[in-house]
Order: sequence, then structure tokens, then C-alpha cells
Amino acid sequence: MKNKTHENRISIRLLPAAVLVLLAAVFLLSGCGRHRNEIQPESISYSLYFLNSSMDGLEPRPYTPDVSDADTEGLILEFMAQIKQAPQEKDLNPLLPEDCKILDYSLDNGALTLNCSSAYSSMESSRELLTRAGIVRTFLQIDGIDCVQITIEGSSLKNASGSEVGFMTNNSFVENAGKTINSYKSVTMTLYFADETGTMLKQETRTVYYSTNEPLERAVIEELIKGPEQDGDYAVLPATTDILSVLTQDNVCYVNFDSSVSNSVLNLKAELPFYAIVNSLADTCETRKVQFTIDGKSDILYRNTVDLSEPFSRNADLIENNSDDPASVSGQSLLSG
Repeated sequence: MKNKTHENRISIRLLPAAVLVLLAAVFLLSGCGRHRNEIQPESISYSLYFLNSSMDGLEPRPYTPDVSDADTEGLILEFMAQIKQAPQEKDLNPLLPEDCKILDYSLDNGALTLNCSSAYSSMESSRELLTRAGIVRTFLQIDGIDCVQITIEGSSLKNASGSEVGFMTNNSFVENAGKTINSYKSVTMTLYFADETGTMLKQETRTVYYSTNEPLERAVIEELIKGPEQDGDYAVLPATTDILSVLTQDNVCYVNFDSSVSNSVLNLKAELPFYAIVNSLADTCETRKVQFTIDGKSDILYRNTVDLSEPFSRNADLIENNSDDPASVSGQSLLSG
């Protein structure tokens, strides 16, 4: 009897320990399972930009910051320091000249202003444009920064024509996707968008930096696809429009769209998108005629109305308030064909 009681006492004492071990094992297993299934936030990929050996192009290189993606101020300061650093590759050059510094910065509602020393002005225009593009692309990678402005000792940066550059985004630098960034040129484009009725064209002027990797004519059409910037102007091409190719020969521009252009739901007069392109190319690139194709075919009656088999010429009659249009006054307005 005594032994039996002792055995029971041992069992009672051991049971809590066994339960604790079992619970600990369950906890560890559940904890490991939770760790395996936990969705980790994706880290952002960053690049630093450098000038190539011939100083006529930009070269991106992967970069891992020391601070977290959420540390906006830390990323700004780190990128400011890295822009000045000499790259590890001998055939690359830093964006800023050795004697140029970013003195300070300010960030206001997503608008970043970088204030540079006076040495920034000593750069040749070709290098300055590339440096500007590299700086803008660098800082726009930071979450919370929507546009970038460069000032010199507190004064606005001006381009070669003397106009203030102002705030820039990635859209300020047009380039052909898939090609290495080469050199940029500044061009003032005369673009045409729809009025509120969808029957007339309204003129809009904007200055764009485009890559010389692509023809200017393509850059013009890409700006039309981006849409208008002025109030009261409306898009003439869907944002999903895909340009297959743009080729110019003997002042005739050959534009080939994919079939998505036929699926436009924009409430426009059928021929308006085509004349928006033609007039924009004529005024910006001095293009005389434009031949349109869709998936390489021109024997198409767009919306059962617009014949694409013949080239289009500039049409000033569709321009709102065209009495001030020089082509209209000189009698150069032509219909398609």
C-alpha cells in the first residue's frame, strides 16, 4: 500500500512536467510554422547613376543603402553623399564634378529641391543635362519623392535658352525603352489635344528632354500618349497605346501602331487622333506627311470612317482659333492624301 501511494505521488509530480514539455514543443512548432508562412515585405531595388568613360551617357549600377526604405531623410542624405563618390569601376565617372557640392535640400509635399554650389554652372551643357537626368532618376527612387528641382546657390537652374528648368520627373526625360541611356536634347514641342467637344484640336506647348537613342517623332507621339497638361484639354490617344515603330524618310513619317489603338473608348471625332499626331509632328519636326499603319497594315477603314491607305497632311482647319495659325494664313492646310 505504501509503495502504491508512492508511485501515485510520483505520477502526479511528473504529469505537469510532461505537459509543459509537450506545450513547449507545440509552441515551438507553431512558431516555426508562423515564421515560414509570414509574408516578408519586398525590399526596394535602388541604382546609382554614373557618367560613362566618354562622358556622353549614363550607366546605372545596383546599390543597397545603409538605411531602411522608410527612412526618407536618411536615403536623401545617403544619395547626396554617394553622388559625389568616385565609382569603383575605373571607366565610370561621378555625376557631379569634384568641386561641385549639394549644399542642402528641402522636401515639401513630395517636391525635393537640391541646392548645389556655384560650380554646378561650370559644367558643359551636354554633361549638365546628363547629370541632371542622373540626379532626378536617383532621388525619384525614394518613396515619397514625386519631383526634383535643382537650384544653384538658391537661384533657379536655367536651361540653354535661359528658361527656368523647374521641377522634373522621369517623364521629363524621354527615352526608348530597352536601350542604354545616351545623350539628351531639349526640345520645345507643339502638341495638339482635343477640346471638350472632341471635335477640335487645342494647342499645347511643353519643353521635353528626349534621348537621342530614339527619333524625335517618336518622342512627340509618346508625349501625346501621356496626355495633356493644360486644363480644358483632353487626351487624343489611349494611355495604353503601343507604338510598334516610327520611321521618317524624305519628310514622310511612317507610324505603326498595334491593334490596341483601334480599341479606343475616347469620345472623339474619328479622324481627330490622327490629325493631332500629324499637326504635332508637322509643327515640331517639320514633317510634311504621315502614313499610318496598324499592325503593319494600311488598308484599314478606321471606325468605318477614316481611310488609312493614304498619307495625312497637316490640317489647320481642325485647330481651335486657327486664325493665328501661320500654316492656316499661308494656305498650307491640307487634308489627307
